[in-house]
Amino acid sequence: PIMIHGSMHFWREAYMWHGHPRYIDEVAVDFPELKIIISHGGNGFGPSVLAVAQRHPNVYLDFSALRPKHMAPEFIQAANTYLKKKCIFGTDYPLIEFSEQIDLWKYALREKVWEFFFHQNILDALCKEPVQ
Repeated sequence: PIMIHGSMHFWREAYMWHGHPRYIDEVAVDFPELKIIISHGGNGFGPSVLAVAQRHPNVYLDFSALRPKHMAPEFIQAANTYLKKKCIFGTDYPLIEFSEQIDLWKYALREKVWEFFFHQNILDALCKEPVQ
């Protein structure tokens, strides 16, 4: 698996286009067996990053360093519904404490999604075969 920084950069000397979903889509098409984790959920790229994750079975979204209340509502809706098996918990510790981040995401997500978000999806992303 690879992880690609796929969100907006707050460092003004970095180009945002490096993590644009269009380029991640190209990699996912060219390497369908390669598992790709888009860090920070592609936050800042909106529906296009959600479409890439939905389109490709090998693309996942890691929600590290993101607080649900600061995310666009479509990301929370996707994590609760059609991308529930593609979204992965993360903290970016020490930026955000583990316990605080867990509580924030438990509040934002439906309880039936917790097992996928906090556990199963990262196993599926990192392992060659799905883990039961």
